[in-house]
Amino acid sequence: MGYPVHGASDGTLFVEMSNDTITPFAVQDLFSISEDAKVTKIQRRVPDDMDQAVFRDVYASDSLVASLLSARPRKRSPDERPSRETDYFICLSKRDGTFEKLISLKDLNFQPFKIAVLESGRFYAAGVDKINKTPVLAMLDSDGQYLRPVTLDNRPFDNSKSLQAIYPIHEPGAREGEAAIGSSGFVPFGDRTLFYVPGARLPVHILGEGGEENSIPVHLPGDYLIETILPCAKNDTWVARAQEVLGFAQMQSAGLISNPQQALFEVGPFDGNALRRLDISGVVPSMVDTAANKKLVGLRQTSDMQKSPAAWSIIEHDR
Repeated sequence: MGYPVHGASDGTLFVEMSNDTITPFAVQDLFSISEDAKVTKIQRRVPDDMDQAVFRDVYASDSLVASLLSARPRKRSPDERPSRETDYFICLSKRDGTFEKLISLKDLNFQPFKIAVLESGRFYAAGVDKINKTPVLAMLDSDGQYLRPVTLDNRPFDNSKSLQAIYPIHEPGAREGEAAIGSSGFVPFGDRTLFYVPGARLPVHILGEGGEENSIPVHLPGDYLIETILPCAKNDTWVARAQEVLGFAQMQSAGLISNPQQALFEVGPFDGNALRRLDISGVVPSMVDTAANKKLVGLRQTSDMQKSPAAWSIIEHDR
């Protein structure tokens, strides 16, 4: 089971499953799971002339599912050296599980890390400029062509003390912003999408069919910073899963953190103020994946995979 679990604004969950024993570059299968536990396999395809295909991000609107795919050109002969070039694609499917089309992003002048799809078929993509390594946020047309940028102030990416602690530089010429944008996320907010950067006091961008509609700074108590925002309906409040700066830094340095100190906060979408902390019983915040329909919904493993086939169950908690 892949992580994270993705969600739609109606509470549907999207989970990737793969069998790593088959190949080092196993193509993941994607399934949607409704609140009543109905499972649908989402059909996805990769280019026939590509190898090392990896799905890197998933986003679901009301009727569409977009998957960001990276792959490398296949060798044309056994003696040919493997290509070092990585190409990117959007694999577009419908919520009923049928495959729609494969869209090449070869002409983009930035490397895409995250993707979102609108009901019109247009996309938002977040990534890093290939030359100066600065963060990029842009709208793409339905054919993957670059339409226009979303204004993104790059200065906080290089000047934020929290980002410097959470995303340390390991390579010459790299910047904090490059690592931070790789951990950024799009999340459904009804027919709009929210763009946020975990572990930063940067504003949340509200994006619609016409471009950016607003940017809202989020104010959480204490040292808590956004880890993720949960999908929710258009006219609902936001729910942010948050953790302290120390937890982010430990995750980046060690690659794993046991029992991070996390909390769920209900947040006002107009001013970004924390309205209340959501205390839930029997479930830890990391298990919650959507906040649609006034419910906190997630997926929990209910069997020991070493003793029996893997099994999961839907968990729900009113908010």
